[in-house]
Amino acid sequence: MTFLGLPSARTAQLVASTGLDGVIIDYAGAHGIVVPMINTPEDARNVVQHAKFPPQGLRGQGSAFPGFAFGVDVPTYMAMANETVLICLQIESKLGVENVDAICAVPGVGPNDLALSILGYTPAKGNEPEFIDAMDRIIAVARKHGKWIGRLSNDGASAKKHLEIFDTVALGYDVRAIQNWYLAELKTAHSSQ
Repeated sequence: MTFLGLPSARTAQLVASTGLDGVIIDYAGAHGIVVPMINTPEDARNVVQHAKFPPQGLRGQGSAFPGFAFGVDVPTYMAMANETVLICLQIESKLGVENVDAICAVPGVGPNDLALSILGYTPAKGNEPEFIDAMDRIIAVARKHGKWIGRLSNDGASAKKHLEIFDTVALGYDVRAIQNWYLAELKTAHSSQ
């Protein structure tokens, strides 16, 4: 499980996991979840069921304990959580693209894995017709169903471009940030010789 957190009142803290785990969702204490490899509407419904309290889902009451720290009673916490918890479902495979309409129709509801599934390699260059068609289909269907769409951007210039199309953009990721820092430091070290 990976926590993506920024110290800001305007930024939601999300939990990313390698799959659906109701216990992690119950006790993570995050404002939302990111679940990869959603391939079918059943996958999407399963995530929603574990992220929402009854009557919208199956989430257990024990996970309402974080509200106590702020003086929020259990019924209020559960109602607020059902309305505010972000559920980010990642469509990252050919099967997911084929089922995107049915996935987006589920109430309550990254490009590299999609490239690998469709193209057989990663990262996508961004100009491959199959990849562009898949992305366009996901965007169109998500918009049709009133769903937010997001993606990962490798740098600020890409993020600026992506924000014209997507509702949310994650800028970089830990491995890329470390790699970029390390390469810049190596360049500095070698330039002083």
